[in-house]
Amino acid sequence: MRTNPVQLRGWGRAAGLSVMALVVAILGLVLVPGDVRAQGTFDPVFSAEVSDTEHNANADITTNFNIPDLDLQFAVLYTVVPPDFIPDSAVPLGALVGQINSASTVALFGGSCTTAIAPVFPLWTATTDDTGCTVKHSEQFADDDADGLQNAIECWPEFLSRMLPPGATPLERIYGETQVGASPVSENIVLLEAADVGFPADWGFVQIAILNDIGDPGRQARPMEALTDFCTPLSSVTKTFGLSQDNTHTPDDEAGVVVRHNPPFGGTYTFHFRAVSMYNSDSDPIENYQDTCPLDVNTEASPHLETQATGPDQDGIDAACDPGPTIVCWNPRPANCAVDYAYYTSDCDCDGFRNRLDTCPLVPNGCNDAACAGGGSWPWDAAWDEQADQDSDMIGDACDPNPTSPNGTQITRDDTADVVISGPAPGEETATPTPTPASTGTATATGTATATGTATATATATAIAGEGCAPVIPGTYNGLVRLNGVPAPAGYEVTANIGGTEWGTTIVSGGRYALDVPQRLPSSEPCFAGGTITFTIDGGTCTPTADWSSGLHDLDLACAPAATPTPAPTGTVTVVPSPTTVVPTATPAKPPATGGGGLAGDQGLPLWAMVLAGWAGLMALAGLGTLATRITKR
Repeated sequence: MRTNPVQLRGWGRAAGLSVMALVVAILGLVLVPGDVRAQGTFDPVFSAEVSDTEHNANADITTNFNIPDLDLQFAVLYTVVPPDFIPDSAVPLGALVGQINSASTVALFGGSCTTAIAPVFPLWTATTDDTGCTVKHSEQFADDDADGLQNAIECWPEFLSRMLPPGATPLERIYGETQVGASPVSENIVLLEAADVGFPADWGFVQIAILNDIGDPGRQARPMEALTDFCTPLSSVTKTFGLSQDNTHTPDDEAGVVVRHNPPFGGTYTFHFRAVSMYNSDSDPIENYQDTCPLDVNTEASPHLETQATGPDQDGIDAACDPGPTIVCWNPRPANCAVDYAYYTSDCDCDGFRNRLDTCPLVPNGCNDAACAGGGSWPWDAAWDEQADQDSDMIGDACDPNPTSPNGTQITRDDTADVVISGPAPGEETATPTPTPASTGTATATGTATATGTATATATATAIAGEGCAPVIPGTYNGLVRLNGVPAPAGYEVTANIGGTEWGTTIVSGGRYALDVPQRLPSSEPCFAGGTITFTIDGGTCTPTADWSSGLHDLDLACAPAATPTPAPTGTVTVVPSPTTVVPTATPAKPPATGGGGLAGDQGLPLWAMVLAGWAGLMALAGLGTLATRITKR
């Protein structure tokens, strides 16, 4: 079912200093020993950059978010983007408009954090119509009408209505998904008015990103999930494209529509960041969700130390509240626990949820019907509440002394990053927007916002007499970077060259790179014409090479450093730290190009915000698509 295009409308300088904010509400998980970090540290590092600093350019916006090793995981991230980067254009439903790259380690089946993951989320425009067809979480990933668009793109995910602030009207949504092992994972990013979430109205617009449906108060619990810990360090790179790219799963060509647009005038534009850690209810550095004794200071080791969790009995329940700290689980077994229950050693209360993911590991609170319990494959009882957690503090109602009020505190960090755009100052000249790629048809919006025709972008640019170089849909290359066989430290610079000409650079973060080729287009001949890309890292050589083409490309690089590597320049991105200086928990082999964070103080969140904080054990995604633009509801 092909539906209407998404109408993006920008607010000009008449909006004054209004800004928009991105809210990412995801559950992160991290465990470290209680005698190492007191109540835990939380010192994330932020940065922002554009692929082209020229005014009016259709530049990609890239935001980076990194949390050091052993830090607490984050619950909420706000990214405030200047409104002048918002275009006025119609983006077709299902157009590819961005990508998220993340890297971290996880623990499986209650074990140690030793499994590396590097998920990639393509991001597509999706419907905001919450009055039409709806889908459950498990129904998002299919394409029931076989038109190349997942159900979640064409239909509203019904759980979002329970997770958004009361009375909020969705203005825009983008959808992404990926596969982790055998499990599909979704990402829904919803745009709201700032006032809908308690920000000043003149700030503009707030975007909320929701991973899967964890945090949904109506979510049906899923027993025996395999992924039990998500640990720092975390590195995440989010790119929002300046021009939409084609969704290769559909017959239409959605490429070439403006998604991001640089301001019309030169100047310094400030991106603001605020990150809030997970709730922690006791004096150890373990967040409530992953703390099997959330109201007692833990005394044993943690999976983050790459030792089996936790303690001599290996059952994952810390001795601080374990009824049997020297034996697996305890004796006698709970009355509800069948003698032949095969998972007793990792699910001591025998409710179908592993100890390290159970909101009440000592009190049965699993599924209350056979459907939830996998058709009866796992234990269930009509008296249980399916891991209910009214206050979303990650302590289940069945064992929470304050089930309607969150337990614990959070740490807040603020930071800014300045992006310098070149061009005339206001009043010097009238800014003229950069032309968009030619199309084979028309892309005009009717009264019902229905697009006619399709846009087709030229694969490579050629010179046009008297008009300079034509626009090009860039190729986005990303992947792991290894130096002499080990992950490259943060701060190294990866460069893409074609025929001796540099066409793009980026900074390594979390052992990964992501860059556009070309990153900038010349205004006159010689124009970009593609070719074989050679990658280097601070002058050292990397393999393999790649034949350039537009679109997304996963490409891991194996590099040998130059004899004397030098720190990467910061380019046009200037990070302005908050007054409180962030002290990293470890010094990297090479200094990062950006950094800094400030303490804004402990801060609680409203209930709706904590409802959004959810997902037991995949990844925290930073800056998730700064696609904060207003749309016309379908």
